[in-house]
Amino acid sequence: MTNRRKRFLFATSEHPRNKTHPFLHLLYLCYRLVFRYKRGMSSGGSIKRLQVNFSGRVQGVGFRYTVCRIAEPLGITGYVRNLFNGEVEVIAEGVEQELVDFLGLIRNSHLGRYIAGENLRWTAALGKHKQFRISYS
Repeated sequence: MTNRRKRFLFATSEHPRNKTHPFLHLLYLCYRLVFRYKRGMSSGGSIKRLQVNFSGRVQGVGFRYTVCRIAEPLGITGYVRNLFNGEVEVIAEGVEQELVDFLGLIRNSHLGRYIAGENLRWTAALGKHKQFRISYS
């Protein structure tokens, strides 16, 4: 085991002292997904576009920033933005299984307690985005 891996395990939920810290557990799950992707073990699938509108107390709690941090290591492209009706819209494109994992990571993160409802829509990918970002428009 490399020193880098040992340091990462120390900072994640695998270490006994950090068993209950939810953010570190989320970080560890992202690391596992990226590691699996880089090793070529991720399941091949079609490129899809996912549009999700999250409702609840999702504005003013760091929702957009956290979603962006979750999406970046997964290689998902798109954007997240606040809507005028109090919801947050996420547009994400990528391999279907990775989008499902991305959605699961959002639900299981500390943001899950702020989500009261979600409206999902799957469509074919347009390929307009090069990275995942926060949109202010």
